[in-house]
Amino acid sequence: MPVTPSRRRLATAAVLASLAAGAALPSRAAPDAAGAQARPDAPRYALRAERAEVGSNVPRVVMRDSLLPFDKPYAGLSPEQQALVKGYYEAMGPADEPPFPRRGLREVYRAVSKAAEAVRGAGPVRLELDVDADGRPQALRVLESPGPAFNRAVAVLLMDVAFKPASCEGTPCRMAFPVEMELARRLL
Repeated sequence: MPVTPSRRRLATAAVLASLAAGAALPSRAAPDAAGAQARPDAPRYALRAERAEVGSNVPRVVMRDSLLPFDKPYAGLSPEQQALVKGYYEAMGPADEPPFPRRGLREVYRAVSKAAEAVRGAGPVRLELDVDADGRPQALRVLESPGPAFNRAVAVLLMDVAFKPASCEGTPCRMAFPVEMELARRLL
């Protein structure tokens, strides 16, 4: 059965939230494309800020408990990790691949974190970045965010991220890249 644009739409379930934001509980596992569960003993990854804050030598943790490493491109992910990513898209065939940041998820999640810090935003963030067949972001659809100032800041930052384009039956194609995370307000 051919893969049509309507079949390529993103599932309405939490897209990469379970992967990049990590499971809320260490024992919770994200489903893969076949509905199987990620191994409970699968490695977990964390993303730290680029620099330590004044008065500290240790950069703060931006995101933790991720099932995906933040520093690897799609080709650098294990087959199990690639299956987890593909599992959050509808009807993705064996020859299909989603768009993915060329230098890994670090750029995307640091951009979101930087935008949140700039506007002191907190709360849920759900975005869809439209990535063209050349791997360039074309538009940002904001589904949920802390507000308009955050939307403007994150749009500027995410438009500079280079992506590996999606592949539809082996041919580069346009597809959305989802971003979901919960931003927490820090007191200090």
